[in-house]
Amino acid sequence: MSEHSNLIDPEHADHHIVSPLVYVAVYLTLLACTGITVWAAYQEFGIFNPVIAVGIACFKGVVVILWFMHVLYSTKLVKLTVFSGFLTFLVLIMMTMLDYFTRAWGRW
Repeated sequence: MSEHSNLIDPEHADHHIVSPLVYVAVYLTLLACTGITVWAAYQEFGIFNPVIAVGIACFKGVVVILWFMHVLYSTKLVKLTVFSGFLTFLVLIMMTMLDYFTRAWGRW
């Protein structure tokens, strides 16, 4: 069936069946990333500690969204919706960081 048939009749949408090996690989990836996060927490990277922690957390979030939430196998509309959510989140984080960094501007 085509991707457009999902819009007309969602009951007849194509379903992608994921192998249990994919779930095991995702689980091991998340477990390894958790270990890397714990290791990085005990290292001294200076001002880059939060950057590294957030980078690892974002990677883990992407893995969960793509495989556990089946976005990788979804329609383009679902992928666009998820991407726009991430983009909105990044814009809000950037606005918050700009406010945080410029709030004490000139007081140092």
